[in-house]
Amino acid sequence: MKRIFLMAAFILLVTCNIAFSQVWHVANQKTIGWDEVTTFMNGAPIPEGDYIAYEVYIVLYTEPKENAELKDTVQLTEAVVTIENEGKYFVGLRTLRVPEGETDIIRSERIAWSDNPMDCANEEAFGIKFYWQPANVGGMRVD
Repeated sequence: MKRIFLMAAFILLVTCNIAFSQVWHVANQKTIGWDEVTTFMNGAPIPEGDYIAYEVYIVLYTEPKENAELKDTVQLTEAVVTIENEGKYFVGLRTLRVPEGETDIIRSERIAWSDNPMDCANEEAFGIKFYWQPANVGGMRVD
């Protein structure tokens, strides 16, 4: 009985770990892509003449999302994210819309984050981590 319980617990842990796994990409610069936003929250299509853009954010994985730094605003469905300081980061995206003939910016309800599987392609959450390399050894000698 104890053996069956331990086996079930092990299978549960392995399954949960696979389901909630997150990929860390090691680089100080990565190109992030996403699907174009073409509809409103209710599913109706966004009119052709409206301006659509995307805000790109990063935040240290240990920080609250409210501390996110706006890195760029782009009209394409990809952006290059550059990490300047060491650490592990999540990437966030928010849609902006300006209706044709208007000047008011309307933002999507929330920021989509790379650590949320529901916001990611194939539900594969990810982050970017970057650490500086140490300098090469110099001044070698025989003592």
